[in-house]
Amino acid sequence: MIGCFTVNSIYHFGLFLFYRKNYTALYFALINTVALVFNLLNLFHFEFEQKIGSLTFILNSLFFLYFVKSFFPEEFLETLNRIYTAFALFFFLAVLFYPNGLYENAYMYFNKAIMLLMLFSIVYILQALIRALIRRREDSLPILTGMTVLLVFSLSRYFFKESFVRIPNPLGALFF
Repeated sequence: MIGCFTVNSIYHFGLFLFYRKNYTALYFALINTVALVFNLLNLFHFEFEQKIGSLTFILNSLFFLYFVKSFFPEEFLETLNRIYTAFALFFFLAVLFYPNGLYENAYMYFNKAIMLLMLFSIVYILQALIRALIRRREDSLPILTGMTVLLVFSLSRYFFKESFVRIPNPLGALFF
């Protein structure tokens, strides 16, 4: 996994260097870099792992929103983007600077707030992609299909992690 995320990050940063006006490659490189950092640092103390998990989750939701927005910028409202960014940065800084000894006790509350933030992101992205499909934007159908598949596999991983469903492995770790 670490090798895949490393190669993907380098490749997409390289693409961005050649095509600086296209931010899609930059956002995807950032998504892969955050996933790489998470996979490298999740071998440490449990509390540190929880913090890193929360931080990467927040950053990836923000980068993913801007990644999808780079395909269909006219379908996203700038005001909602700024509000979402402000909330994401607030939670990022709150998790980052919350005292380590107390974070384990507050993890449940942080996690619920971050999940609500992520739920908003998912609904916001899906409604923008559906709007793009209705307006017959180029490539809206394959992107919406890919996002739906990614959402299903992400939910599969979440249900696996929370032990809601008994499956041998979380589906789709490297699917996208």
